[in-house]
Amino acid sequence: MTTPPAQFINHLSPLRAHTTLGRMLFPLQIPDDPVPGSVPLFVFSAVVVLTATTLPLYLGYRRFERVDL
Repeated sequence: MTTPPAQFINHLSPLRAHTTLGRMLFPLQIPDDPVPGSVPLFVFSAVVVLTATTLPLYLGYRRFERVDL
């Protein structure tokens, strides 16, 4: 088991955060497959996923608005 700060650092990857969100929202019915994490890890993963999807869109929109077509 990793320490809590290392656990958050590991979830900075949007793919890893998305996987954690999916496993926590829809846990598999496998007997030896524990649901990873806790509520703070879930919230952190949600913030990472939202940031990874909205920030590039926002920055692209702002850049598009400044360009003279």
